[in-house]
Amino acid sequence: MDEQSVIFISGGNGLKARAIAEHFGSLGYRRLLTARSAGLDILSREAVDDFFKEYHPAYVIISPLASEEPSGVDNRPAEYFLMNMLGQTHVIDAAYRHGAKKLLYLAGGDVYPRQCPQPMREEYIAAGPLCPYNRANAIAQAAGIAMCQVYRKQYQFNAVVAVSSMVYGPSGGEDEGRQGFLSEMIDLFVEAVAENAKKVRIVRNPDVRREFLFSADFAEACEFLLRHYDGKEPVNIGSGVDVSIRDLAEMIKDISGFEGAIEYDGRAHDEDFQRLLDVASLHTMGWMARTVLREGLVRLWETSYKKGLLI
Repeated sequence: MDEQSVIFISGGNGLKARAIAEHFGSLGYRRLLTARSAGLDILSREAVDDFFKEYHPAYVIISPLASEEPSGVDNRPAEYFLMNMLGQTHVIDAAYRHGAKKLLYLAGGDVYPRQCPQPMREEYIAAGPLCPYNRANAIAQAAGIAMCQVYRKQYQFNAVVAVSSMVYGPSGGEDEGRQGFLSEMIDLFVEAVAENAKKVRIVRNPDVRREFLFSADFAEACEFLLRHYDGKEPVNIGSGVDVSIRDLAEMIKDISGFEGAIEYDGRAHDEDFQRLLDVASLHTMGWMARTVLREGLVRLWETSYKKGLLI
């Protein structure tokens, strides 16, 4: 890769896509294209084909809308399923036919089955029943993974796959796609502090554990894989460390300055106790996340919430 390479970031304008664009921009890459910046309708095969004919991107990164914008998936599941299936199909095929040097497909942890052995190793992807609440999302991403693998097998196309844990970070001031329950939890404390509330009620099992990855680390890992990995097997991207909802809430409480009590109600959620990615493969290659959770939350609070910009 060099700074003159054309890089196309396909997907929405969610946190992951923005983090990748900002990271490569900070490295001096100026030929960065997104569907939005190019006015591209990725649902149109003809439009995608014309785009690749004109710009000839050397590197393509696909960040599915389903993993970028969970609120959209909840509210418009059929629409998002169609956008992901058509969009990724058109982009992967066009990238191959127009000679892209490499494609990186970024899936989310939904592609791992429920009750998956912990930590979740890459060979467990789609190896059992998927979460019923987000099954269509997971199936769309599993299809994207499969398409990358069969294009590699039949056409020797250099398409690699990565699966990331939940990504969090500054929003850049836009509110396209909430980043799941971490945003919801922080919002609770923002409102409690503003209203001088006596307590915060969290509708989650406090003992459930989740893994989070800071957006800057996520983008750095994507660059690392584009430069150094050409294998056929998917690779997990994560911090390798998880945290209980209780400890996460206490961390946010301390950062926000909230002085009241925290109450929990986990009855509304039927969820796996733990969803931790096995990141041994990436560690062996030489990459590890650098931002510990508390540091990332402080940076998030200072750059977004303290300034009134909600992620």
